[in-house]
Amino acid sequence: MVKTGLCSVTFRKKNPEDIIKIASEAGLQVIEWGGDVHVPPGDLAYATKVGELTRNAGLEVSSYGSYYRAGDNESILPIIQTAQSLGTTSIRIWAGVMDRSKEVGKINEEDFNRIVKDVKESARIAREYEMSLHLEYHRWTYTDTPESSKLLMEAINEPNVFLYWQPATGITKEDRLKSIELLQPWLTNIHVFQWDENFRRYSLEDGKNEWKSYINHIESLSPVERSYLLEFVKDEDVTQFKQDVETLKQFFL
Repeated sequence: MVKTGLCSVTFRKKNPEDIIKIASEAGLQVIEWGGDVHVPPGDLAYATKVGELTRNAGLEVSSYGSYYRAGDNESILPIIQTAQSLGTTSIRIWAGVMDRSKEVGKINEEDFNRIVKDVKESARIAREYEMSLHLEYHRWTYTDTPESSKLLMEAINEPNVFLYWQPATGITKEDRLKSIELLQPWLTNIHVFQWDENFRRYSLEDGKNEWKSYINHIESLSPVERSYLLEFVKDEDVTQFKQDVETLKQFFL
């Protein structure tokens, strides 16, 4: 089953109540709550409150968008407990500390093995809480290319570890479609946005033909329950966001 929603970090400057109102008015179904601003890890009472506010508005918490960076000597337990308090079983994590100087696709064996070991141990703990972990597919980490992502997922090889997808920068539409084919065994939630190689943001309507191709390919190869989550809205404008929501909905008619 496909659900539509947003990442709360789309509106970092707004409070959870405002974000819930925007999502509800736009007719979305789910919210991924970010751990950097809106639902900090460890504040379980506040996470419980945000989860309740979300459900009271007729929405679901799709996932906890944490900033847990595997291999960085963090404890996963506060992240798991926060997700539990929010009322979700899905946690987004990162394949290492984001390093903007990292050469795309390059693997440092020591870093790579440390990340694999960390994710495997975190997955073991997460299973005790009936939680799943979902690696962000992102430049400047060890999921910066389809090949490195596949290598990482095969090395982790845990039943409750999955992978997000979003359009990688600097490659063609055809290469993005190929990445979906390569990574489809692990794909879950999708971050939806339209920007160029210089990270300039556009309306989703401007990329509707590309996105229709991506979504059709994802759903034909990997038809699992997932959320399509809007992110990086042009000018962080609410009116633009609502237009993007309508475009997103059209993909599933």
